[in-house]
Amino acid sequence: MAATKYAGILQFQADLAWAGWEYASGFVSEPLLHMLAPKAHAKRPVMTLPGFTGSERTLNSLNRFLNNKGYIAGPWGLGTNWGHSSVKAMRVMVDSLVQRVETLATRHNSPVSLVGHSLGGLYARELARKRPDLIDRVITLGTPANAHPEHPERLNQSVNAMFDTVTGRPGHEHTSEMRNAGVATPPPGVPVVSVYSPFDGVVSEAASRIPDHLLTDDSGAARENLKITGSHTGMVVNPLALLAIADRLKADPANWEPYKNPLFSAEWRNSAFARARSSSHSPGSRSRAS
Repeated sequence: MAATKYAGILQFQADLAWAGWEYASGFVSEPLLHMLAPKAHAKRPVMTLPGFTGSERTLNSLNRFLNNKGYIAGPWGLGTNWGHSSVKAMRVMVDSLVQRVETLATRHNSPVSLVGHSLGGLYARELARKRPDLIDRVITLGTPANAHPEHPERLNQSVNAMFDTVTGRPGHEHTSEMRNAGVATPPPGVPVVSVYSPFDGVVSEAASRIPDHLLTDDSGAARENLKITGSHTGMVVNPLALLAIADRLKADPANWEPYKNPLFSAEWRNSAFARARSSSHSPGSRSRAS
């Protein structure tokens, strides 16, 4: 047990270190992101929800990125995410979010898109389950919706212990109650996208992915798993995650096409090559020696 605890601490520290690199790389890759990420069709409201112990400031870069792409993005309005101690407490929190979503939908005359990091993604899914009429789609980032009491290895045990300390309830009881409440099943009638990383140091791939048998919704709403390379903590600034979020926010719910990473697009490579050639032949460029 002690070995598992210390392994979890080391794994979490490594995740934090990787996240630091992702924050730094976000600044470097910003011009490329601006070029690759698609713009919004229309100014649609987007509400972002932070992960466990995350403040709304952790989502500043994500909100700024989405606003630059033409969305009206902002935080959930509840401050730091301190989690919940029971399903009942979670539902009270979701009820308070319904009021904010109603306001956004009315103000902008449009359903609201939700982007939730980690535990925030769980609240986003439950919000869509309660009021699917107000929600356009849900995108989760490393969200442990498929955590299981019989598979504790799906969650980092050091972070799980921290959750127990903050909420005052043993992790296995909490996970069991949540699973019995049906949180593992995506909300019906609303497109749901799960962005996950196999290198996530907090939430395993098995806990974050939508299970294969749940990828089909009776209403025909899209459900999609998107794998990226990155940490858990830095997923809200990870360039690959940002590209996926922008693309999936623009996807047409009535004609949903699978995500295609623009970095692997032949069209983009050809246009980038053309721009490079144009730049090298411009009057101000340096010519090669003959």
